[in-house]
Amino acid sequence: MYGGINMNLPSYIYSIILFAFLFLIFFIFLMIFINKKRFTEPKKPFNPERAEKLYQALGRLNVRHVTLEHQRLKVTVTSLKQVNREKLKETQFPAAVKGKEITLFVRYYPEDMYRYIEEKTKEN
Repeated sequence: MYGGINMNLPSYIYSIILFAFLFLIFFIFLMIFINKKRFTEPKKPFNPERAEKLYQALGRLNVRHVTLEHQRLKVTVTSLKQVNREKLKETQFPAAVKGKEITLFVRYYPEDMYRYIEEKTKEN
């Protein structure tokens, strides 16, 4: 006996204590990671000027049909030549072209963007 502690413990006991200590540290870090608040990107307000830029980039009289699928705005145009690509890049919407259909990923307020362009196409 040394200071009230028995030092003649089997060697596997030290391995068990080390494993339990490492498991406890892992569990603590896991709980911190799970409970950590996630950073959420603040939502930008709907900007009708940006919607108007998009409408102008597509060509005012060029828009034939508009649909909304989740956050994707699908715009069917009469002619791709009338689409102003530079203005479309300025709107910063990722776009994909398939035939005469342009698919735009609208991150914020896709419903409002859809309604805006739909109203504009009905006016013309």
